[in-house]
Amino acid sequence: EQADGSWLLQDFESQTDYGSWIAVGNAAGDKPLWNSYFQGRVGKGAVSTYHSSTAGNGDNHKGTITSPEFTITHNKITFLQAGGGNKNAWIGLYDESGNELKRHNGGGKNKLKAASWDVSALKGQKVYIKIEDNQTGGWAWIGADHFEMKD
Repeated sequence: EQADGSWLLQDFESQTDYGSWIAVGNAAGDKPLWNSYFQGRVGKGAVSTYHSSTAGNGDNHKGTITSPEFTITHNKITFLQAGGGNKNAWIGLYDESGNELKRHNGGGKNKLKAASWDVSALKGQKVYIKIEDNQTGGWAWIGADHFEMKD
C-alpha cells in the first residue's frame, strides 16, 4: 500500500523482467520497454506490444502479459493506456474463472492516457489483468503503464 492508500499493482520499472506478471508470445518480449518514446508514462518503463524486447519493432507481434490474481479491495483500477484502438488488442480484467469483466482498447494514440475501471461492485473478488494483442497489421498494438487500485 502506498502513502495515499492506493495499491500499486504494477509500474513496469524493472529493466530485467515483468516481475510476477507472465509474458507469453512475442508481443512484449521478456521485459518492459525502457525509456520508451511514450509520452505520459510514469517513470521509465512501460509495456508496448509494438516495441518487443525480443522481437524488435512492428505491428505483427502477438501475445499476452498477465498479472497474478489479486483481490479487489478498492473502488477503481487506474492505468495508463495507448495503442491502435482495434478490438483485438486490449487490456482486460478477468475473474478467477477467466470470464472477462472489463475491457479497454488503446484508443488509437501513441501517448499514454489515463484510463480506469469502476470495480466497486467487485470488492472481495479475485481477479487478474491481461494485456492482450491478437492483431497484426497497421496499428495492431497496445501500450500500458502504472496499474493501481484506489478509492
